[in-house]
Amino acid sequence: MADEELRQLGEVLRAQRESLGLSIKDVEEQTKIRSTYIMAMESGNDNISPGKAYFRVFLKSYADFLGLDGLEFSRRYQSILEEKSGERASSDRVVTGEELNASRARRKTETKKAKRRKQTLKVVNTLIIVAVVILAVWGVSRGLQYYFGEKMPEPNTENGYNDIPEPLPQPEPEPEPEETVKVIRTDPSKELSVFETNKSPLEIILKTSAGSEDKCWIRVESDGEVVAEKTLGPNESIEASAEKELRVRAGRPWVLTIIVNGEDLGVGGEFGPAKDLVFTYKEDL
Repeated sequence: MADEELRQLGEVLRAQRESLGLSIKDVEEQTKIRSTYIMAMESGNDNISPGKAYFRVFLKSYADFLGLDGLEFSRRYQSILEEKSGERASSDRVVTGEELNASRARRKTETKKAKRRKQTLKVVNTLIIVAVVILAVWGVSRGLQYYFGEKMPEPNTENGYNDIPEPLPQPEPEPEPEETVKVIRTDPSKELSVFETNKSPLEIILKTSAGSEDKCWIRVESDGEVVAEKTLGPNESIEASAEKELRVRAGRPWVLTIIVNGEDLGVGGEFGPAKDLVFTYKEDL
């Protein structure tokens, strides 16, 4: 029975060699196993020199060369030897071609799993390296911020001196130039005063004096639209604004104080008839 199993192993080897289109001479040249041992393995004859230990080694190498599971062939041969010596029960089965193919499939699956584990480990190592680099860059950035004074730590004065470098002086921002507001007043006649300014919107305040008789009727037009018409009592005021032009008709201009864009321009006019006060915006004044 054991000899039959050994012959079956040899038939598997021969069938695999022939399916690969290899001659015994080809195998001898590529494996350096003498053709005598190759033919002995394919015929299931292990009674040749230099002995069964070498036969087992040759069997494994030959099976691996043919793309079979050499380790499985070696184990089966050991099983055959044990059966011959009575150390194993006669019920051991001979490895069939299907079993050998199944063993090869298991080995391929295990190899793929090992490759996947290796790739996963490589990805994890890469992520760890990236995280370490990011932390290092962040640490250097924070150190530079401390050094250049963006956020200086509290000085250590326990030893009687400050061991933290002084921050570099920061240039003070230049103040924005203040806008110069100009107001030019002209009085073409007693009935008309013209005020030109380079600030828009125009903002005026008209205020009567505090005398008991200091009342004044006024009408105010803002950009061509009447926005107020009333009589101001003593010490009363009115405010108005426009984008381009303000026109004021004042019944008693000498009791009015005029303030244009924050600048006090004095009274509206001399004692006399009613008067028109025209306020205009002029950019290139």
